[in-house]
Parts: sequence; C-alpha cells; structure tokens
Amino acid sequence: MRTNFIQLTAALASRFQPENQAEMYRAQMKSKIRGRTEQIPVLGQDIKRLVRLAYPSAPIEIKEQLACDCFIDSLNDADMEWAIFQAKAKSINNAIQVALEYEAFQNDRRKHCTKLVCAVNENDNFDLKREIYLSEQVDDFSGRLAKIENKRKK
Repeated sequence: MRTNFIQLTAALASRFQPENQAEMYRAQMKSKIRGRTEQIPVLGQDIKRLVRLAYPSAPIEIKEQLACDCFIDSLNDADMEWAIFQAKAKSINNAIQVALEYEAFQNDRRKHCTKLVCAVNENDNFDLKREIYLSEQVDDFSGRLAKIENKRKK
C-alpha cells in the first residue's frame, strides 16, 4: 500500500510540478504582460505562482523581489510603473496596492474628463464651413502681416 502511495505521489508530482520545467516557468514569468482586461490582483497572483514554480528553492526574500520586479515590468504602463517606483514598493503586495490605487485614480480622472468633453460637445454647434473660412482668414492675415514686417525691415 505504501509503495502505491509513493508511486502515485511521484507520478502526480512529475505530471503537475516537474522540476525540469523551471526554465519554462522562468520564460513565462519574464514574458508575462498584462492583458487589456486582466485585473491587477489576478496578474499579481499569476506572477507569484510563476515565481514559486520557476525558483522553488530560492529564499523568500529573493522570490519576493523577483515577483515585485516582474509585476512592475508586466504592467505595460509606464505611468503606473513610475507610480510604483515613486512609492518605493518593497513587496509585490505593496506594488499591487499602489497599482490598484493608481488605476482607480486614473479611472476616476477619465470619467471626469469624459463628462467635460460630453458637455462641450453638447453645447458646440460645429460648422465645418465656418471653421475653414476662419482658417483661411487667419492664413491671409498672417501673410499680410509677414509682408508688412518685411517692408519695415527694408
């Protein structure tokens, strides 16, 4: 009975957590990029899992630093990366928290800007012919002004 348990455990371990796949997990970890709809906590958990599998025998501090660096690199958003850098995130959990706060701030800001744009568009009676006419007038006046300035210089 004990032999069957040991064989079963070994078979499951080789199938679901083979040691020789550490390189594959490292490659996945390094190439991880946040998807358009991927939530930040889900991304963080996936990176933690990949780091655990890629470096099973590494000390916890090293895993934490690798996970934090990988998380920041995977965000694919320079402004968010800068916000995390500015916050001096020491752990992946801290980096996730800063990223969530930054994303919430940006979403709120976008909503506010969208409301302003909608308000302007609703009140704006855009007339293309009028804009073309005014643009031509500005060009004409600019040309006349340039001629006057050239005459003054002579």
